[in-house]
Amino acid sequence: MNTNQERTREIFRGSFEECLEHYSRGIEEEAPKFSNKANDARRPLANFCSVEVSCVYNWLRGKTCPTGEPRLKTTCFLDLHGYRIVEFENLEPTIRHFGELWGYGVLDRAQVTRILAYVMDHAVFRVINGRESVGQERKERMWKTWLENKKALKTKKEEWLVLLGLDALKPNTVAIATAKTATALTSLLELCKPSDFSAEDRVLLSSLHDQLNRFSSESLGVEKFYPPKLITSDEGVVHETAV
Repeated sequence: MNTNQERTREIFRGSFEECLEHYSRGIEEEAPKFSNKANDARRPLANFCSVEVSCVYNWLRGKTCPTGEPRLKTTCFLDLHGYRIVEFENLEPTIRHFGELWGYGVLDRAQVTRILAYVMDHAVFRVINGRESVGQERKERMWKTWLENKKALKTKKEEWLVLLGLDALKPNTVAIATAKTATALTSLLELCKPSDFSAEDRVLLSSLHDQLNRFSSESLGVEKFYPPKLITSDEGVVHETAV
């Protein structure tokens, strides 16, 4: 399961507190603390988390730190902006994607606790924050719930990207398709024998793969996403090497 291609481009990686602080600095640069625009700059996070702007002010100034549901929603909000919070990234994919269902409002508090058969939502937050393990049965419920709601989750993300004016951060779908083409070309060549191609063809194919890989890398800005590129040895054998 790989949903990274649907995420916004990464702009910063760190702990929750580090990402929130980085976001806060950006807000202050756009709208200094006592300017008329300050509240407007904090309002998107407040709306996303369903809290007062004054609450977000305290978070961004380091006076308090969001906990529980607001923390989960803030994590999702920052993720939309290209922040990669290491605590969230390090979760098992099943747990992380289930957490997104709640964070983006596809599921509410009552639904989450009912699905996981928890009496209190505090236990759910401990699981989503990676502080408490979860049994296989509950993991299966998480997985099933995510499968049933993944289209709704994608729609929610796309709606918020538009509302927050973050369309420019969306992955370049053309570049993704190009990268997939490069991967397919790699697989095709792996099935072929060197003798199937002339020396000229091998150089042409290697050059084509190189160009596809370079275009997708420049467009997406994440080199690790791409397949290995092809090189042709002196013996005319097609090999793989890390990009």
